[in-house]
Parts: sequence; structure tokens; C-alpha cells
Amino acid sequence: MLTILKRTYRKITELNDAIRVKLRILGLRAKYPNIQILGKTKIGKNCYIVCDDQSSLILKDVTISNNTVIVASRGGKISISSSYIGFNCIITAINNIKIEKHCEIAEFTVIRDQNHNYNFSDTPIAKQGYSSETIHIKENVWIGAKSTILKGVSIEKNSVVAAHALVNKSFTNTALIGGLPARELKSFSKQ
Repeated sequence: MLTILKRTYRKITELNDAIRVKLRILGLRAKYPNIQILGKTKIGKNCYIVCDDQSSLILKDVTISNNTVIVASRGGKISISSSYIGFNCIITAINNIKIEKHCEIAEFTVIRDQNHNYNFSDTPIAKQGYSSETIHIKENVWIGAKSTILKGVSIEKNSVVAAHALVNKSFTNTALIGGLPARELKSFSKQ
């Protein structure tokens, strides 16, 4: 009898979670006209997702874990396809971020296509503007926990970014990338 109650409770909880995901998606579509949430996209609890009127955000068959922040602002574009985004990640664009299919992004990863400008003047940093460049993460890239991907970076398909890496330049070979700043640790042969 207890087993039947546990199964029933589990089914009710799963149904409740599915309904809440659908409601989150409907709310985002209503709030942001430039957002496209397609396919089997799932958005976890306590996620903060913003797409202002000048920007665009496309999520297709993406799983977004709890507490993740995704912001497309100031004309920024974010496109993510068939990928997994772990807990507490931050993805923010004022230019362009493209994450292709089958990418695995571990928890606490930061991906941002902009930096504050800073010129050692009396002008407040917030008023000195930004510099930004496109980020392109190609197919089947695995990004380890607590990594940071900065503006202007392109990561080749089938690459692995080690945990805690600071990626501030592009890598055109399929490779294991790691370090602070990141460097190629091992090249993977083409098969």
C-alpha cells in the first residue's frame, strides 16, 4: 500500500512540475514578444530570463536548470539549440551568443559577450559604456563547472572546457581547454 502511495505522489509531483514549466514558458512569451521558446524546452525554478524590445532570444529544445540567469538586452541576440544548461549559470548578451546543439554547460558557468569599458577617469564606470563581441559555441561542446567564457570567443565543435577555466580567446581546434587563462591542454584527433 505504501508503495502505491509513493508512486501516486511521484506522478502527481511530476505532473505539477510539468504544469509549472508550461506556465513559466507562457509567462515569458506574454512578457517578451521577441522571445521564442520552441520544442521541448524546460525551464527550472527561480530562473531569471529577460529579452528586451530591441533584443531576441531563441531557446529550442533546451533544458535550463534552476536559478539560471539568461539576459538579452541592448539589442543582444541569444540562440541556444538542443543543449543543457546547469544550475546557477549566467548567460548575458548585448551583442550575440550562439550555442549550437548537444552542448552540456555545467553549473555556475558564466557566458557574457561584453565587458565594461574603463579608462581610469572620474567618470563612473557605469557611464563609460561597454565593449562586446560575438560568442560562438559550436556543436557538442562540454563546458565544465564554474567556467567563464568571455567576449569574442569561438569554441570548436566536440571540444571540452575544463572546470574553472577562463576562456578569453578562441580555439579553432577540437581540444581539451583549461586553465586561467585557458589554453589548449590536449588536441583531439579528427575521426
